[in-house]
Amino acid sequence: MPQDTDPLSPARIEEARSFVWTTSEGERIRLGDMHGDHLKNLEKFLGRRLESLHDRQEQIELDHLDPQVPLGMFTGLEEPIERLETALGHVRVEALRRTRADVPA
Repeated sequence: MPQDTDPLSPARIEEARSFVWTTSEGERIRLGDMHGDHLKNLEKFLGRRLESLHDRQEQIELDHLDPQVPLGMFTGLEEPIERLETALGHVRVEALRRTRADVPA
């Protein structure tokens, strides 16, 4: 089955709008219901957090650089990075949808 590459396809929009983020206070909120400023702040937060985790992952790999161990070793950060990348992708789709007048709300 071919992968959907259109960020504003109806399926990706629905998936993004339905994505639930849990705030630091424990409140669960759908991205489609999130206030615009909260959505922008979440996008910035996720971007900073991902950058930090990627830096940490790179440092772990460099610290354990050994000619006997292949590059790309498991650092334990792969799953958290993947979850944050998924969340950030949904946030970006929802933010893009809100800027486009030709995409239904």
